[in-house]
Amino acid sequence: MKRVLFVAIMTALVSGPAMATLSLPGTGGDSVVPVGIDDNYRLYPLDVPPPADVPPGSSTGASLRAAHSGWYAPDPGYSWIGPTSESAQTAIDDPGYYWFKLDLGQQISDQGGFNAGNLYLIEGDWATDNSAAMFLNGSGPLIDLGITREPAEYDQLTSFAFTATLSEDSTLLFRVLNDPYPGGGYTGANPVGLLVQNLTGTLVPLPGAVLLGMLGLAAAGRKLRKMC
Repeated sequence: MKRVLFVAIMTALVSGPAMATLSLPGTGGDSVVPVGIDDNYRLYPLDVPPPADVPPGSSTGASLRAAHSGWYAPDPGYSWIGPTSESAQTAIDDPGYYWFKLDLGQQISDQGGFNAGNLYLIEGDWATDNSAAMFLNGSGPLIDLGITREPAEYDQLTSFAFTATLSEDSTLLFRVLNDPYPGGGYTGANPVGLLVQNLTGTLVPLPGAVLLGMLGLAAAGRKLRKMC
């Protein structure tokens, strides 16, 4: 009994909190206040510089938007978002770049899982209309994560993953381009949309923590031999 208890304690100390995966908000999640507005994902004015250079007061909560017939149908608990609540079937949004920002570091910190300066694995699924790119920002320069979507992929949900050293002011940015119709015509409905699902964050153990864990297991083995 003593040996079992000892191993359980050592295992918890070595690998417990470091490997916890936190669930982060996707678009249209249950923290939408007021109804129809997703305040987790902040929308910035059209074609502004990267949101790091824009005063916070210039952003608004993105609006929940009914999926276009050609868009990926969101899983339960999620919704497409865009500039207005007008249905994606009829919305005519201006062409250009739209920036959506999630306060990634603050979201992790609010759940008590933040370790300053440590490496995190961020994973999720997304769909966009039209083409899009993903960026990370904090107190430093904007970081292009090299994660992109093509214009014709709005009917597909694809996975993404990246690792980054985060701070509490780290933000995850989605830049979505609303393309005009081919040939320059812009007379029909052409909505912009972003869908993010299954977003998670996992603390990646630092090399020193891995070494400490190995030493801890070795010490546990020696202790067990003495207890046998």
